[in-house]
Amino acid sequence: MIRTTVAEDAKRVNNKALELYQRTLNAQESTIGTNHPDTATTYSSIACVYYDLGDYAKALEFNERALAIRESVLGTDHLDTAKVYNNMGLVYAAQSEYAVALEFFQKALSILESMFGTGHPNTATVNNNMAGVYQDIGEYDK
Repeated sequence: MIRTTVAEDAKRVNNKALELYQRTLNAQESTIGTNHPDTATTYSSIACVYYDLGDYAKALEFNERALAIRESVLGTDHLDTAKVYNNMGLVYAAQSEYAVALEFFQKALSILESMFGTGHPNTATVNNNMAGVYQDIGEYDK
């Protein structure tokens, strides 16, 4: 019996996910176009896979594509735009670009607080992500 490691299994699954997302993206780009919210969702999904694989440059590339659509079609104060801001923050934090990560988290937090208030789970998630950055940079009081 051949055994694989958890990391090998995860990479295999992520590569299969990328293949399927690419098929979806090809269909979306040829039917609904590159500036549609559904296409942005697929860009975001691809970005998440690249994030999981540790390919932060690709994760940023696809998040930036998603963000451009979200901001232009939905606006800078939309829930889906906030999700991309949060995801961008995660990628920058993973690269130890903490100041940039905090900027994106703050954008997401502002949107979510205005929509849901401070006690909502989505708001708490972004607060948690910001807390992780402050912990990483040693600013425990924040």
